[in-house]
Amino acid sequence: MAKVYYDNVSVPKIGNDWNEKLRAYIHGEYTENKNFAKMILNFLNFCQIEGGRMLETGCGSGWFLRYINGVDYIGLDVLVRKDIDFNFPFAVGFGEKLPFKSKSFDHVLILATLDHVFDPLEVINESFKVLKKGGNIYILNTVQIPNGIRKIFVYAFLITQKILFSDYKSIKRNFNKVVLKKEDEFHTFEFTASGLEEMLSKAGFSDISHRDFLNMCFVKGRKPLK
Repeated sequence: MAKVYYDNVSVPKIGNDWNEKLRAYIHGEYTENKNFAKMILNFLNFCQIEGGRMLETGCGSGWFLRYINGVDYIGLDVLVRKDIDFNFPFAVGFGEKLPFKSKSFDHVLILATLDHVFDPLEVINESFKVLKKGGNIYILNTVQIPNGIRKIFVYAFLITQKILFSDYKSIKRNFNKVVLKKEDEFHTFEFTASGLEEMLSKAGFSDISHRDFLNMCFVKGRKPLK
């Protein structure tokens, strides 16, 4: 396993029962297909990441490394998965209390993670803290879609794709969320695009913008030079 980075050792703890339930959820949830890859390529086009030191909060298996090069990458997650060979620098920790020194990264990446955390705004505040001046934050997350034709089209398309890829577990979760208004215990927050931008603004970021992609939203912001 690659070196684990710690600049401070005060990392929150969670119970073993919750930890094991989260492991089981992750093992059964994530699938990758052409539409997923297309989304990530669109996200990269939006971000325009160039070189420097990058932290990914909620890195999981580090799969994002397949899509990017030319950066000094460090991953952080609450779990150390036994089925993964962590052949990249990895730290155990929470986004609400990052174990890194201030002004130590050029980029912070948060992919499909912000709706799983305990305090989204604190995760963004911590990201601001560890970024160098002029550094960038990039967020990809699901967002609420206002009722109307676009919402019908988006979910019809998504359900069709999930059927094609036999992703029935995800279909059930989306049905519970959209129709029954029930969410599983690992998705603790829902966002709008404007809400994500507002959190970045509150944390001190400037040059904030977003792009919609189906039921996902890409958001980025920059830490001011002054």
